[in-house]
Formats: sequence, structure tokens, C-alpha cells
Amino acid sequence: MSSPFGVSVVTCKRITDLADGTMKEARFLNAIACESHVEPFIADDVIRRIWTNLEDLNVEAADGNLMIWHLPTEKKFGFPRMFAQTSRTAATMKTIMPGALNALTRRYTNLARRAVSKVLQDITAKTRERLFALAS
Repeated sequence: MSSPFGVSVVTCKRITDLADGTMKEARFLNAIACESHVEPFIADDVIRRIWTNLEDLNVEAADGNLMIWHLPTEKKFGFPRMFAQTSRTAATMKTIMPGALNALTRRYTNLARRAVSKVLQDITAKTRERLFALAS
């Protein structure tokens, strides 16, 4: 059995079992790429670090076709909202189909288009974060 990335479930389990604090996203993405037989140093057509924040926006139209999206900004913004939304609905992350997950990810990140509502949500979250940091 394999994941949507073509990585065996056993390999994914082995990767996620490395709970010693060293499994950062770069290592995880590296393991996925390796298991998917992606050649090192020439993976631009497979994976790309895509910045979706206000200051560094480098989203390209072809990014939606990549096998792996590395969206570092969305760790704080889009993904928490997406997971909160999916946990409130009948669809869970375990049962959602890959195409639907891609559509959902595009909606909650700035990958598909720069939605005004997403930008406002991100600004609000960043402002709260900075105010909390000042208060503590």
C-alpha cells in the first residue's frame, strides 16, 4: 500500500516513528523524495519551497502540478485553519481523497490565488502573535 506520494505506508510509518525531535520537515520531505526515487539536486519539477506570506510571495501557476508542496508559512496560518475546519466536518484527514485534499490545501493557503479573506486572516493572526509576544 502506498501514500499519495508513491511512498510505502511502511516507510511513512518508519519516518514518523523518528520522534526524537530530529524529524524536521526538510528531513521528512527528503525521505519522501528519496523513497519516490527523485534524483538529488534536480528535483525542481517535483518539490519547491513556496512562500505564501505577505513579504515573500513566490507562488507560480505551475506550482499546483508539483508532487510535493513545501509551504513553510502555512505551518502557522493556513494548515491550522484547514485542520480545524476538517475536524468539524464529517470528512477527516484519513478519509479525504487526494484530489479533495489538494483542493482544500489550495483553498486554505495562497497557492491557488491570493484571497483577500486569507490575507486578512493571516494579518490578524500575525498581529495577535506580536501582541502576545509584547505582553509576555
